[in-house]
Amino acid sequence: TVLVFIGLGVSVLGSVLMEGYWGFLVCAIYLFTPIPDMVFGIISYVMKERDFLPDLSKTDIFRHIGAFFTSFLGTLGILLAIVLTHAGVIQWLTLLLLLLGGAIIFITLIVGVVLFLVFTTPKKSDPFGI
Repeated sequence: TVLVFIGLGVSVLGSVLMEGYWGFLVCAIYLFTPIPDMVFGIISYVMKERDFLPDLSKTDIFRHIGAFFTSFLGTLGILLAIVLTHAGVIQWLTLLLLLLGGAIIFITLIVGVVLFLVFTTPKKSDPFGI
């Protein structure tokens, strides 16, 4: 979590120190990026637990929708910074700081999810007891 705050701090620093506050729009998108995945993951879990959709493949659609919107917001955060730079609204240094902050945030989240999956998946029992 510390690296996420560092990445967000770099993005905010790039927004504040260079010029106007357009970079905060990119920072807000970075903050809202994981929300669709969480919301649709909860919906999928509730649907599966309450047997609204007994076929498990039908509840996976909600997780896929959440992943789609999450990736859409992540891409939007990166591309919005590039478009604002191209339009001359923010400077190149601001763009670099925003992209660096976004990269720190997203790499931290990806590594965290991978580590979570590696260490929480149940291990198959060893037939030899080693």
